Amino acid sequence: MMQLTRPSPAGKTASLTFTLRGDAGFTLTDKYDALRAAIRFTGQKMPFYSDACVALPDQLLCVWTLPADDSNFAIRWQTIKNRFASAVLDIETETRNIWTPGANMQELTSIVDYADAVRRCWFAPVERDLAVTPEGWAYSSIHREDAEAQMAA
Repeated sequence: MMQLTRPSPAGKTASLTFTLRGDAGFTLTDKYDALRAAIRFTGQKMPFYSDACVALPDQLLCVWTLPADDSNFAIRWQTIKNRFASAVLDIETETRNIWTPGANMQELTSIVDYADAVRRCWFAPVERDLAVTPEGWAYSSIHREDAEAQMAA
């Protein structure tokens, strides 16, 4: 079994859930490349470590760790939302918000909380009957972890 460790040095770590509105007209998996690009762009401008992430059709589940001198999850999420919306909507004619307001955020203060949050993230597609195993879901950071584990072996 893979051993989970937090990146170091680390600032605050949180489990976050972002939900797409039901009337968005698409799923996150339909627009996955734009979502990944928005996350990557944001991480380059305002660094954070994505410990775990999975895109479900209507939700994005993440575990993020911020730098030690930063605790602003909200600005990162706002940047991702704006960048993603710009990529997938005709901003000139499309004014609706595609995300539900706010986010579910839980600060993780122990390794037990951390491991549970990563597990919940990776197993969400299985629990929703979208995949048989976490590795069977293409829109998950578990594939990054598997590749890193194979390189270390």
